[in-house]
Amino acid sequence: MRTAGRTARLIVAAVVFGLLVVGAFKGSDDDFPLGPFRMYATSSQATGQVAVVALQMKTEGSDWTLVRPSPESVGMNVAEFEGQLPRFEDDPDLLGAVAASRSALHPDEPAWTDLRIVRQATLVVDKVPTGDVVESVVAEWSADRSIDGEGS
Repeated sequence: MRTAGRTARLIVAAVVFGLLVVGAFKGSDDDFPLGPFRMYATSSQATGQVAVVALQMKTEGSDWTLVRPSPESVGMNVAEFEGQLPRFEDDPDLLGAVAASRSALHPDEPAWTDLRIVRQATLVVDKVPTGDVVESVVAEWSADRSIDGEGS
């Protein structure tokens, strides 16, 4: 290999290495592969809360029932649903579109009359779940309210 080729390769290698070093300290997940991908690079606190969101529904005359969002149930998977959480929080009436999607996918089943998103926080002490779960409603939609003209 000629000297010019070696020099060019060394320069390219130095630039890439420099980008990796800068990315490791100053980068974010958006800079991957030149920045860190922190998905598995951090640990949770030994004591605190582990929170998940859940979708609950009601049909006429039923109690709240947990539903797992999926393409088969509501036309979107869990990740898509969770990605829309800020929109559902800002405008809970968007849950009406989820109920409508469910009805379109399953016209032979009872329609969902109420939907809510709840945050379920499990208390963890020394990395062991205590069994204590605190639920809080993030967003709630009712077909009755929508028909009365308060929502869409």
